[in-house]
Amino acid sequence: MATPLDDASRDLAPPPAAQLALTVAQVAALLGMTAKAAYHRAERGQLPGKFYVGRSLRFRRADLLRFIAEGRGLSPTGSR
Repeated sequence: MATPLDDASRDLAPPPAAQLALTVAQVAALLGMTAKAAYHRAERGQLPGKFYVGRSLRFRRADLLRFIAEGRGLSPTGSR
């Protein structure tokens, strides 16, 4: 029987290689930020590959990984 804590842990787990779309929680964990910060950056167009499934925000995994590989993720100091 799964508990709510198990569900939260699964959301923050690294995405499987075959997964094409990432949730906000997965993107936030990958970039070392809060989900709220990920939403704000997506709104401002600072995160690539965003799209909606109904009203749920998702990110294309390939676009986000390319963004990180190019060194365009968070700054080391975490400042704006």
